Formats: sequence, structure tokens, C-alpha cells
Amino acid sequence: MINIHVCFVGQEIHPPWIRGDPQLFKEMINALVGNDDIEISLITTHDVTGDNASNAAQFEAFARGLKNVIVLRGTGNHNYAPRSYDVNSLLLWRAASGLASREAVDIFHIGSLNASLFAPLMRLKIPRLRNIKLVRHIYMLLQQRRGRFAVPLLRATYAHFFDGVAVTSGNIRAELHRRGIADDVIFFVPPIINTDFFTPHSTQRQPGPIRVLYMGSVSQKRFPLDVLSSIHTLRQEGLNLQLSIVARYEFERVWIDKIASQAAKLGLGDSVMTRVQALEEREKRDLYNTADIVLLPFSGPVGATQPPLVLLEAMSCGKVVVATREQDIPLIVEHGFNGLLVDDLNPEDLADALRLAASSERAAFIAANARETIVNSFSREVGRERLLQMYTSILNR
Repeated sequence: MINIHVCFVGQEIHPPWIRGDPQLFKEMINALVGNDDIEISLITTHDVTGDNASNAAQFEAFARGLKNVIVLRGTGNHNYAPRSYDVNSLLLWRAASGLASREAVDIFHIGSLNASLFAPLMRLKIPRLRNIKLVRHIYMLLQQRRGRFAVPLLRATYAHFFDGVAVTSGNIRAELHRRGIADDVIFFVPPIINTDFFTPHSTQRQPGPIRVLYMGSVSQKRFPLDVLSSIHTLRQEGLNLQLSIVARYEFERVWIDKIASQAAKLGLGDSVMTRVQALEEREKRDLYNTADIVLLPFSGPVGATQPPLVLLEAMSCGKVVVATREQDIPLIVEHGFNGLLVDDLNPEDLADALRLAASSERAAFIAANARETIVNSFSREVGRERLLQMYTSILNR
């Protein structure tokens, strides 16, 4: 017997799965589909630049088990244009209210949209819709200004219109507390990782150079040039390191070019490889598994899903992660146990961590613990339980 009907609402929850928020929502939906006690619907916008047969086939397979699927024609790129963000939010609200007028919906679980538009309109339009519960999912640290990585938050909106706020990290919970959001409406729902997909291909280090991978958005804060000094130091010691940097977006070529130029100055031209490519999930998994070490050298807070999905996926693939103590990373990585942490980006400290990561005996120990950490805390089973507990708690109030 079906007890709960949840409708997920957000922008661009469809292939290609190359950004954090669509990935988060895809995995939540996949974790819930097939549960006899819940029906799932989806309302999202279409990426007008993403038309291809592969994406269409992936979306068809993804949406097959859903009760309702509504895909709207989006306007512009909401990541870069606030006006598009707001217009798309209004389109999503109209579709959501229409669905709720036609059939029973218990919960709207919303992600990438302007909550300060969506929630009040949903509550105020039709009195009958006021009984539908609203859950807001927050997966990035909040920022004061609106921008690409901003999560809209007005205290009144959360106090008066939302029944629950799902957060992916302890730091986000603390930020909400600082903004006056009551703890009884906050629910901890960590990102879900498909640990059956992100698996180690081999536990044996392959012969040849030690392969270090950085994957994701590239900028001065995400990949400082000082990282190359650490690689240079280790190469001079005779450690055969090969660094691969895979950026995500074309506009990041400016910083990629600076990295390549600095690498050439240090004589690392043959040891540092760069490319720009928006990778699909299978390509990401295969790339993790060609690496010995995955690097997250953030030099300060960055606009990224918390905790970073690259961190969780790499650990799920049994990789040794070397990362700085920024944002949520220290909440996941225990230094020397399931990864390695650097207090700052001093090139000597980073070189020490990379040197330790390159030690085959230590690497095997860390890699096994990394995999176990993700399976125990971020698997679909764990995520499904968290989601169902949240929905049940909200509906029973």
C-alpha cells in the first residue's frame, strides 16, 4: 500500500549528470524508487543546450519508475543568470501547483529554485494546497549575495513556509542556526553515493608513474598554483608523479592555461596534463580508477556541494584522497585513517602528504578505510533511511 507521494522539484534534474545538485537529486530519487511505501514524481526544467540521444535514453531509463514526470522548457542558464533562475522558479511553481490540484501530493521536496518565490506562492495560491508539506534541500554553504552558487535564504521564508529543511552537512546546519532557523525543522540527509557503481576496479597499484588526479571546477581557490611546487619538489627527489587536471567548463580554460604555463616554468611540462571535459558518471568512475591519488587542494571556502561529491566518489572507488582542511572535508576524512589532510597549502606540507600517499603499504590501508567509510555512511541504503525518517517525521507533526 502506498503511503506517501513525494514530488521532487528543481532545475535541470536530468542527464548529463555533471553538476552537484542534479546528481544529488538523481541519487535520492533512485534510492526511493521501488519502495512499496512511497510514490515519486519529478518536475524539472530542460537544458536547452543538452539535446542528444544519449541524454534522452538515460533520462528515459531514470524516469521509468516515477509516477509523474513533468519537464519544462527552461529559459537561459540559471547558473549564471539570476533572471533565468527566477523565471524558471515561477514555471516550476506553476507546474507543481497544477499537479497538486489534479492529484494528491504529500510533500514537495525542492532543490535548485528560488525558495522565496516558490514557497509563498505554493502556500497562498489555493487554500487546499496549504496542507502539502514543503521540504527545502540545501547542499552548499549559504552566501550573502546572489550568484551562481547562492542558495536563496530568507529567514521569514523558512520560518513560515517550510515544514523541513534537509541539509547535507554539519556546517550547513550550523549556518542555519546562525541565521535563526529552529533545529526541529532541520534534518541531516547526507549525499547519497551509488557504492555499487563507484567501486574500485583494482586494489593493486599499477606499474609506472604514480598518478595524481584533480577533477572538477578549476579556479585559483580550487587549484592554487602552489600545488605545482609540491609536484616539482617530489619530482626532484626522484618520485615519479604524473598529475592530471580535468576541468569541467570551457570558461575555466583561462586558469587551466595559467596552470600549464606555471608547469612549463617549473620544468613539469611532461608531468602535468590538463584538459577540459564535462564527464559523464561512467567516465568519472573510470578516471578515478586510473588514479592512485585524488587531490582536493582547496585554499579556502568554495562554492561546491558539501561535502564535495568528488571526495565521496573517489573514496567510494577506494582512492587515497589528499585534501585541505576546508569546509566539510575534515568531517569526512580522518587524517591517516581514510585519507590525508593538509592544514594549509604550504608546498612543503602538501609534498609531505603526497609522499605519504605514494607509500604503497600505507595507501592500501587508507584506501580500504575510505571505501568502508562511504559504504557505511553514504550508501543508498543509508540515504533511503534518512529520507524516509524525515518524511515520516514531517507528516506526523
